[in-house]
Amino acid sequence: SSVKMDEAPVNTFTTVSHALAGKASGLQVTQNSAQVGGGSTFRIRGAASTGAGNDPLIIIDGIPVNSGSSLGSGNRYNAGTTDNVLSSINPNDIESIEVLKDASSTAIYGSRAGHGVIIVTTKRGKQQKAQVRYSGNVSVQTMKNGYKALSGPEYLQQRNRLTYENYLKANGLGVYEGYVDLPEGHVVPEYTPSYTEEDIRNARNTDWFDEVTRTGMMHSHNVSVNGGTETTQYMASLGYMGQEGVVKNNSLDRITAKINLDQTLSKYVKAGLSLNISRNSLDNVPLGTGEYENAGILSAAAMFNPTLPVYDENGDYQVNPDFTQLPNPVSLLEITDKTVKDRILASAYVQVEPVKGLILKANFGIDRQYEKRKQYLPKTTMYGQQANGRAD
Repeated sequence: SSVKMDEAPVNTFTTVSHALAGKASGLQVTQNSAQVGGGSTFRIRGAASTGAGNDPLIIIDGIPVNSGSSLGSGNRYNAGTTDNVLSSINPNDIESIEVLKDASSTAIYGSRAGHGVIIVTTKRGKQQKAQVRYSGNVSVQTMKNGYKALSGPEYLQQRNRLTYENYLKANGLGVYEGYVDLPEGHVVPEYTPSYTEEDIRNARNTDWFDEVTRTGMMHSHNVSVNGGTETTQYMASLGYMGQEGVVKNNSLDRITAKINLDQTLSKYVKAGLSLNISRNSLDNVPLGTGEYENAGILSAAAMFNPTLPVYDENGDYQVNPDFTQLPNPVSLLEITDKTVKDRILASAYVQVEPVKGLILKANFGIDRQYEKRKQYLPKTTMYGQQANGRAD
């Protein structure tokens, strides 16, 4: 199946991976993280292997590419996964994407294509007068379905219910009657709730999700020039995309430059090259899947007591006295975590047609990746305080 990128409003997507979701039959695209530019998992006709990997082979302008790896934070707090394959390509530079999902893929590309092939073809120059085009987009993003957490009064009511349930169990009352061994002469004390009706009525209500999220914004700009003569065709583009995620302090800036050149050398020989240069700069926030003392921002916000303020009377981040190992979710926004990813994708081809209908083509390519990550845990965070501040 084929996806023509002009059929999708690509300006509203961070990466091409997200734009492919639901566009090709048999291709399943799953976004793995709330991180801006979040990584995606591709599955063509499901997962066929339990241990050998299920990722399809990705071909960009005739050259196989791999996802590489991402640097970890080096400490307890991890950001979400990011797209290491298609995030380096400006969606506006793509002409089409082909998905091969049957025996034809292995016949062409061998065993590497056992889980299918995704072929990305970028736009190339045309025989025409030079055309300069600009496209831009500004959009906002919100959480589609916000988390429905207990309010302060509801939280205290549930705490009272838990206290009452423990009271029944400790004294063999209600549903526990006859199932709990009590000492001889046990006297049932009077039940006293942990919180009075007045406490519940006057309870503070801190919406922790509101404290760590915002309305996100994304804007992108792309300038391209396309043209050529009968023997020389060219396409060049420069793109920028900036996104502020719905989680505070989470952002992505991407700059891409693209050049495609095709040259007819003689009646029988044609050559061309493609060069794509990109830089992705990310401000990460801890969105990891850990729990309790290793909790990320969203899981900490889901578990933190809504009756507590963000700051205590001394202006420090409030600690939950009933659950001291859980970090204050707002304190995690103080962490500095920056990643820079540079990538150069370059390819060239030589095509010879010695006789009509017989085409011989050789492709050459290079894929260079560089990544740098730096992080600082300030003393305002739980583990940063223990380490008196930590830089990685």
